[in-house]
Amino acid sequence: MNQRKTVRWAVYPIVSAIISRQGGSGGDGDLPDLFAHAEKTNVPMKYPYEKKLYLVGFALLIKRPVLEQVGMLDERFSPGNFEDNDYGLRVLEAGFYNILCKNSFVIHFGSRSFGKNTESFQEAIESNMERLNEKWGFQIKYYLHPREILVEQIAEPLEKEIRLLDVGCGCGAFMGHMQGKYPHASVYGIELFSKAAGFAETMGEVICGDVEHMEFPWPEGFFDYMVFGDVLEHLDDPQAVLTRLARCLKTGGHIIVSMPNVKHYSVMLPLLLEDKFTYEDAGILDRTHRKLYTGREIAGLLTRSGYRVETLAGITRGETDEQRKKLSGLLSGLGLPDIEAFFIYQYLAKAVKE
Repeated sequence: MNQRKTVRWAVYPIVSAIISRQGGSGGDGDLPDLFAHAEKTNVPMKYPYEKKLYLVGFALLIKRPVLEQVGMLDERFSPGNFEDNDYGLRVLEAGFYNILCKNSFVIHFGSRSFGKNTESFQEAIESNMERLNEKWGFQIKYYLHPREILVEQIAEPLEKEIRLLDVGCGCGAFMGHMQGKYPHASVYGIELFSKAAGFAETMGEVICGDVEHMEFPWPEGFFDYMVFGDVLEHLDDPQAVLTRLARCLKTGGHIIVSMPNVKHYSVMLPLLLEDKFTYEDAGILDRTHRKLYTGREIAGLLTRSGYRVETLAGITRGETDEQRKKLSGLLSGLGLPDIEAFFIYQYLAKAVKE
């Protein structure tokens, strides 16, 4: 690949749907509030930039050499949706960076065109997502966004130099976000899927391969953090991987793990009531999952691997009060203990190497 060049696209949108994708915050649509937020945001900032896999396509600053090399938007995505995802990947593929400028705030009222016909808007989303996946050869959406719930587990001083390993890093969205949050961080990744690993290399140092069968090149005590976001359940022997990687983690360093809960009612009720335990394309019973765990078993796995669990938090799917009431009544009627554990869809664990 040619020497990578920087493309600074100054974007800081207001629309709530875009905020979650672009990393913005503030403002509820009331113009005085938006102007006030802009005055606080559009000021000099010590570390204003963050590398992204793509940038939301409504306020882009693109240098002419990039346009000349990458070209224009792909018209197969007309009249819109996912053309910006596609363009961001093309920019990376061409040897440039996508840069989010965090102290540039643009007031934007979105969906003024598509919002007039919500049905055609939804159709465009679905059809263009299929086109995007077909064009790049994998499920793009799965790889493009950092999981904030994992980011929140890392709390360090801004200026601290930390080393972080993202196991199963995908296209590197988490790595890029962490460098934007901690400018002196050194980020590393391991990714099995070569096409995703190629994009992740734009965010940090990445090894493409099977974590269960590779030799780790890092010295003892190299990392401050290691992150396993929905990874361990895909392995044949998660304990062996955790144990081998422990050598590369500092004493007092942390691992952050997210894993699905096989005790969730969406799995247990069909099993109990219908004798059904069917693997699917996604979810807890994803057919690529090799191991299934409850919260207690996740804690046991980490302990056996040489770590002390500091926190183990349950994440629900946001059931309504009415749904919870009906399900609680059904679970109570079956005589099942610890009903709350059946509502936990996923566990998030933070453990320390002592």
